[in-house]
Amino acid sequence: MNLVSLATFPARVAIAFGEASLGVARLVAPDGPVRLLYQAAAVTSEDRPLGKAMAEGGVVDRVLDENGVVSRLTEVGGPLDRLIEEGGVIDRVVAPDGTFDRLMAKEGAIDRMLMEGGVIDRLLAKEGLIEQLVQEGGVIENLNELVTAIVDILPVVQRLEPAFLALVPVLERVEPYLIELVPVLAKAEPSVAQLAPAVEEVAPVVERLAPVIVQLAPVIESLEPIIRRFDDSSQALASAVEPLREIGKRVPRVGKRGERRS
Repeated sequence: MNLVSLATFPARVAIAFGEASLGVARLVAPDGPVRLLYQAAAVTSEDRPLGKAMAEGGVVDRVLDENGVVSRLTEVGGPLDRLIEEGGVIDRVVAPDGTFDRLMAKEGAIDRMLMEGGVIDRLLAKEGLIEQLVQEGGVIENLNELVTAIVDILPVVQRLEPAFLALVPVLERVEPYLIELVPVLAKAEPSVAQLAPAVEEVAPVVERLAPVIVQLAPVIESLEPIIRRFDDSSQALASAVEPLREIGKRVPRVGKRGERRS
């Protein structure tokens, strides 16, 4: 060691100590590696989901087990092997003139769907199927109004239920007389006399039904325009879907082409 080295030794020691101190400071800094290690340890602790998954006998252990899911998927003759083998599903899909080739070919299924005047063009066109569904007064809005009207009717129906239940036994008692009345219509007087007690029983039930029927009448009247608009929208929807049905008839079926080729 020469005199210069000896003279500069304390300075070199100080510089090395300073660099080491800076390295330690970077390690324990708030955004340093030590903080990340603490976070990783906290995330993988035994009481956290990731720690439970990585524990012995956990999800990861079972998936990577010798007889686990990954082993069964990747074994020879397994699902993955059958997918990528020669003549397998993926091979047939990407083969020349295969499914993918026919879908992406010029004038193929996707080309016909995306072409001007094609299925998607008609669906998204002005006054097309999508617009008819979502426009003001369209099918979806009419459905919403119909559901709202049905919900409004439910309380009325619930109020009618006791009257209907009271009417059932009366109708059961009236039924034999009505059956008897059909063949002896010419001799109506005796039958009418026999029906008189039953009619007297029906009268109070009809009287109880009268105010409820009066309440139901405006609800039924309010339903009429909604049902009429829904019927018009349904006819428009059927007209819009008809071109799709015609296109579906012209699209070649993959199974039948494979049979002709074999």
